[in-house]
Amino acid sequence: MNTQIACAKFVNNVYEPMRAYIKAHRGWNMDDLITTPLCADYTKAMHELMQFDGMKVKVKYSTSQEWHSGSGEMIGKIKVDKEANKVKFYEGRKTAHFRYLDLGMFDGWHATIVCKEMEAV
Repeated sequence: MNTQIACAKFVNNVYEPMRAYIKAHRGWNMDDLITTPLCADYTKAMHELMQFDGMKVKVKYSTSQEWHSGSGEMIGKIKVDKEANKVKFYEGRKTAHFRYLDLGMFDGWHATIVCKEMEAV
């Protein structure tokens, strides 16, 4: 295992600008969003997040769904679904139940948590 990645820490610097964009535009339209520097920053940060594939991590997160909103910290494992281009987080030792990790674009979507900070453990 690469020691540099094992000691890695990720901080989500895209969340606040993404929230401001979504609030200002009352949502987002991919055709408009894709042309902004924010989308480039989001894509770059998602690729950084994907570097944790297969690692045990500690995630500080937030979620805001209709029936539940809040924040917390969990330890689990990251798996990248390369076909869907999504990051899955398996809490603890669970292998069947997962949540999608996002950086703010899909905040509020079912089974999605927003990663605020993450580090390998």
